[in-house]
Amino acid sequence: MTTKAINWTIIVILLFGLGTWGCDDDDKVWVADSDPELSLTAEEIHSDQGRTIQIKGNIKDELGIKSIHLNIDEWFLDREILISSSDSLVKDYPLDYAFLVPEDAEEKGHIIKVTVYNMGNRSVSQNVTIYMDGDFDGPTMTINSPVNGLTQAPDEEIPVDLSVDLSDARQLGYFIVEEASLEFRDSISYMGSGLTAANYSNTVMLPATVLNTTLTLWWPTVPATPSAAVGW
Repeated sequence: MTTKAINWTIIVILLFGLGTWGCDDDDKVWVADSDPELSLTAEEIHSDQGRTIQIKGNIKDELGIKSIHLNIDEWFLDREILISSSDSLVKDYPLDYAFLVPEDAEEKGHIIKVTVYNMGNRSVSQNVTIYMDGDFDGPTMTINSPVNGLTQAPDEEIPVDLSVDLSDARQLGYFIVEEASLEFRDSISYMGSGLTAANYSNTVMLPATVLNTTLTLWWPTVPATPSAAVGW
């Protein structure tokens, strides 16, 4: 064999070796027959400015979950989460992404788009709408009358006036006043009124007998725990 022929043989072997060495798993062709499965825990989240929200769900794909993309331009969120690689395939993934709502978020619905890609680059997308109407602080009340511990010794039935100031940061809901021994119970609904403050007024008749009475005032959000009580 001539020197020239030997040189060409060496070159061919080197090129073949380089070609073989350069072909790794990243060049693998992934064939996907279906889109990934994306199941979000909630498609609506009620939050508020400056609060952290959690976007949760579950993702499945038989070929392997390549990445997750979360996007909302107005909040400057454009996040890609890489899940699988050629040598480490993840086929079932619990999504749990925390995001801080901007302090200047407008009072409207904001849509975060969640897109999932599998290893074959097939994708599925769903939207999560974030509303700025979350209610995180409980209502408050101020009892103007009667005075707690009021003592009365009536010879006949006498009226006792009730006056309670109610307030809530978002909107008033239901309010209940009751006293079992007097067989007195009253409730009022402010739902749909848009009111954040109101005054509750009523009159309770005390019988001409000596007794200890406790009037219970409460919000039905936590029925087992009265919000306030007035005794006389």
